[in-house]
Amino acid sequence: MANQNQIEILKKGVDYWNNWRKHNPLEKINLNGFDFTTIEKIFSYDSDGNKYESQFWRFNFKNANLSNSIFSHIYFLQTEFLHSNLEGVYFNDCTLKACNLSNSNLRNSNLKGCKFVGSDLSYSDLSESYVFGSTVWMSNLENAIQNNLVITPPNQSKITLDNIEVAQFIYNLMGNQKLKEHIDTINQKVVLILGRFQEEQKMVLDSIRVKLREKNFIPIVFDFENSNRTVDETVGLLARMSRFIIADLTNAKSILQELRGIVPELPSVPIRPIIHHLDFEHGMIDFFKKFPWFLQIQKYQSKNQLIENIDDLILSPIEKYFQENK
Repeated sequence: MANQNQIEILKKGVDYWNNWRKHNPLEKINLNGFDFTTIEKIFSYDSDGNKYESQFWRFNFKNANLSNSIFSHIYFLQTEFLHSNLEGVYFNDCTLKACNLSNSNLRNSNLKGCKFVGSDLSYSDLSESYVFGSTVWMSNLENAIQNNLVITPPNQSKITLDNIEVAQFIYNLMGNQKLKEHIDTINQKVVLILGRFQEEQKMVLDSIRVKLREKNFIPIVFDFENSNRTVDETVGLLARMSRFIIADLTNAKSILQELRGIVPELPSVPIRPIIHHLDFEHGMIDFFKKFPWFLQIQKYQSKNQLIENIDDLILSPIEKYFQENK
């Protein structure tokens, strides 16, 4: 049973609770099974002066036993749940923004409609939880345990997976024919264009993009101004979504570096490299020539020459690769 004295302290508000907690840091918190929706609402304000009907704003529940507690339609802001026992907790349609749930136990919890925004869930245990309708935005799930998450509502056959971030996507994919069609469209029509947006090359890449649109493709242009881990991950994701890739290697050594992480892994995505005839082929290109889907480098003399002959110089060799590798 919950500690009644602690509940009475909690009802007096965040300042009173946190001040009491500051002077009693070693007292074990036991709010097991308490229905928090019975607490009178506490109003708080963000840095822009917006008013929130938030019951738990900057509360400290560190090391607390909140197992089987009931929360519903509550907004948590900068609330501390570090090392808390939240097993079996009911977080129905709650929002947890900038909260710390690191190393917390959320096993068998009900997270229906729960929104995690900018929160820390690292090293938490979410196993066996019900996550239908849950969303996770810009939150840290490093080393979180996510075994057997239930993604379907109670009236449907149970489907489980091991990643809360993809749970909503998978469920929508199963039941949304339109979404399936969109994904098929992406797989058939997206073309990734890699290059540098220096003045002359920008005109080349933009012209390729326009021409591909005319041919009913969906071009995505990526400018390699900088290279870092985020860029690597983004390019890798876009590459996996693409039907094929056009890589302009003119004055763009960084593109070859990025391609080292793409080419060996994606034999189903042919790459048509192009380069201005006055530029030289970097020695790193030899690494790619052993992969059949890295097609022969096409040299071009001018933007106009490339665009006017885009079928022969770019599209036909790609379609030939697809035909030969069905």
